Amino acid sequence: MKKNFRKWILVSLLCGLCSFGFSACGGMENTSASSNAIDSSIESSVDSSTESIEDSSSEDSSAESEKDKIELVFQTLTVEGNTARGTVSPETEKFSFLNEIIAKGGAKYVVCDNIECQDPILSKTVTLSVGDNTFYVLELVDDEPVHLYTVVIHRNAIYTITYIGRNGGLIAEQQVEEGDFATAPSTMPTEVGYTFVAWNYDFSKPVLSSAAIRSQWQINVYEISYDLQGGTIDEYANPKSYTIETQTITLEEPIKDFAIFSGWYNADNEKVEKISRGSVGNIALTAKWKEFMTHEEFVAAEDEAAVVVKGVVTGIVNTDSKHELYFEDADGGYYAYDL
Repeated sequence: MKKNFRKWILVSLLCGLCSFGFSACGGMENTSASSNAIDSSIESSVDSSTESIEDSSSEDSSAESEKDKIELVFQTLTVEGNTARGTVSPETEKFSFLNEIIAKGGAKYVVCDNIECQDPILSKTVTLSVGDNTFYVLELVDDEPVHLYTVVIHRNAIYTITYIGRNGGLIAEQQVEEGDFATAPSTMPTEVGYTFVAWNYDFSKPVLSSAAIRSQWQINVYEISYDLQGGTIDEYANPKSYTIETQTITLEEPIKDFAIFSGWYNADNEKVEKISRGSVGNIALTAKWKEFMTHEEFVAAEDEAAVVVKGVVTGIVNTDSKHELYFEDADGGYYAYDL
């Protein structure tokens, strides 16, 4: 076609030159130089015209090819080879292939729920369960099958994340979409006798299932201080610290010369004989004493020595008719002595 088109241009140019530069009767003189110039001019014109026509033809062909390309174009799903995949939210219960696939160049398609593509889904709209849903899209050209796509649509689940306290009690609960991240409660949990440390969970990982997240705790240690008020006691007789889990502590008594121990008293001036299991808080204990006094009584007999009585003065009677001093000794005995 191009060869015939080129000859047609050459003949037209020769005829035009004859009518312009020579006589009608044909009595013309031709020189070799002019003949070569004419040939060169003709060849240049022909080549230029041919290239222009070929370029125009190529552009038209490319545009026509793109316009008439036969294919299926997926809008949101990712296609790799013969498989198309995508993920939808938990709220998405229906999926329409009518909105997903654009058929170009006369292509058609059917949607099936089995690989044999029997009984195609006429509405091209499918129902999704939570998790992976597999369908098949068969591409047709002139009603003949040319390509089969496996389509996997994953519908995300909603998972429950529970936060568990030290003793197994529920502290908080969250609903998290599959693939998203759990968020630790904004308020840290508290429990008497313990300090919250952390949640036993990696919050940088996406949630792929329901989970119970347990809390981690550190037991509190409380101090016990003793003010002996001049008394003494073995260094290890009474503990210097305890926790909420420590067994009940029965306090040992200190000793002091010329005094009877009255008891341990706390900051509220309450007598403390033991620290019960389950107690919390620092404890400051102070020893209280009943101080001894010395009273000497001389018996009448000249051959007996004086009797020295040591004890705690519990009372004094001093009247015109009666003068007595009342004692309690270290063994709990009570005595009355005339003054």
